Amino acid sequence: MMKDKRYHPYVMLFELGSLIKNSFFIVLYLFVFQWKSTSNFVHYGRLAFYLFLVISLIAIVWRWFSRRYELDDHAFHLYKGLMHQKKQSIPYSKVQNHSRHTSLFHKLLHVTSLRFETGISGEEAAIVFKVVTIEEADRIVHLVTGQAIQGETDILIENEADESRDVSGTETSGLDSSCTERIKEEHQPRIASPKRNTAGRTIHFRPTRKDIIKASFTSLSFLVLLPLLVSFYFKLDEMFHVEEEAEGVFIYLLESWWMLVILIAALVLLSLAFGLIRTFLIYGKYEISSDASHIFIVRGLIQESSFSIAKDKVQAVEIEQSFMKRILGLAEVRLTSAGDLSFEDEKLKSSSLYPYLPVKQAYAMIKEILPAYEVNEHMYKLPNASIWVRLARPSWIWMIATGSLIAFKPSWFGYNGWWWVLSCALLLYVLVSRIMDFKNTRYVLSQHFVQFKTGSWSTKLFISKRNKIIEIKVSSNPLQRRLGLASLGTINRGKPVYHAKIEDVPNELSVMFLDWYKGRTAEIEIKT
Repeated sequence: MMKDKRYHPYVMLFELGSLIKNSFFIVLYLFVFQWKSTSNFVHYGRLAFYLFLVISLIAIVWRWFSRRYELDDHAFHLYKGLMHQKKQSIPYSKVQNHSRHTSLFHKLLHVTSLRFETGISGEEAAIVFKVVTIEEADRIVHLVTGQAIQGETDILIENEADESRDVSGTETSGLDSSCTERIKEEHQPRIASPKRNTAGRTIHFRPTRKDIIKASFTSLSFLVLLPLLVSFYFKLDEMFHVEEEAEGVFIYLLESWWMLVILIAALVLLSLAFGLIRTFLIYGKYEISSDASHIFIVRGLIQESSFSIAKDKVQAVEIEQSFMKRILGLAEVRLTSAGDLSFEDEKLKSSSLYPYLPVKQAYAMIKEILPAYEVNEHMYKLPNASIWVRLARPSWIWMIATGSLIAFKPSWFGYNGWWWVLSCALLLYVLVSRIMDFKNTRYVLSQHFVQFKTGSWSTKLFISKRNKIIEIKVSSNPLQRRLGLASLGTINRGKPVYHAKIEDVPNELSVMFLDWYKGRTAEIEIKT
């Protein structure tokens, strides 16, 4: 039981930092770019900014004084206001998942931030501690989820190790050899197993150096440097007017081919190095682990983030492959949960286990982490009639693009007939995409699971249990009915609600799908 208390005073410092960051460009314009300006717009703009700054500072202090929190054995109790107090109570049972985020600011002050996502809708669906000590965060997580605190776990493991050493010592001399061996076998796996960390969790994945290199090339992060350099140049030119000097340098480089070759080679090497470093900072300290009830993801070197997702809250599994990932045999596993995770202006992809997993390893990891889920690699193809339905559907993108090309009739290199060349190229792309979508689409319906695979250049594999699907939809248009086809759709809880759909499946499957879903009533538990 904890008494009600105010949030950490560093919250005010954190909000002040956010205020400065959000006001940076306003300050840059009013006090740097326009520092010599005497216009009324700039003058009154500065006065308005001073007023906004004073009000914001007062609001930061007021929020800290007027907000408190309390935790008992069953719920959060959040208090707002000084004169007119508002209380909000949220039971721990509503918590879907939680996460921690430790930015550079938090690291310097030896604190962290903590967020709990609930299944409640609205603006107050999340319980956020923007700044909290690491010890306090551990205690809150332990109280809410029952997960062991790191320090307590370390002590427990040390005690188990001491007990294991006692087995072979003089204090156990009264035990017979078979009993001694049995005790050794019971303790040894928990202490020396290479797949368990100090928190007693099973580690499923840590990226190797090869994985980091693959992730760097697959994400194309090395291409980010060039736009950054171009953006930096234009900002530099706007401030110091370096265009005339830069023009002379460009002319010199164009006239000296060997200098141009050196510059291009240097840019390529810098881009590759930038991409590797950027990827390493994000995924270098990446770890996926789990215990009996939760999945844990830790990432980041400079800015650390950790996520926890309750296994019983997972509504569906999605395995996504972009075109580049399909070529390299990689995949991204996403978990659909009723909760969503974000911190301030940063959107955290907590649902993604790791964006660049080998496909076979991704399938194996799902079986390890979520034993209640199945991944069936043998799926059924669509009937041949489906291809004709797909090819017959009108393409609005092609029709609008063709209409625009006819209207403007682009002329390049003295040729005026480009509109029909581009129109034919776009039509060919649409047809090839639909044929690929037909080839890639698969389905399977088992006793408790449904599995859809859809997509053309990129693919998505959707897996969900019957008791996690809250709604289904079966539909068919006149052409589908004529060819004995139908479309199926499912809805799962999530933020936002997750929709999955597969089109042009045999009509027999739609009938089976409806009968299959009726069996859900025997699997769900209705809480009153």
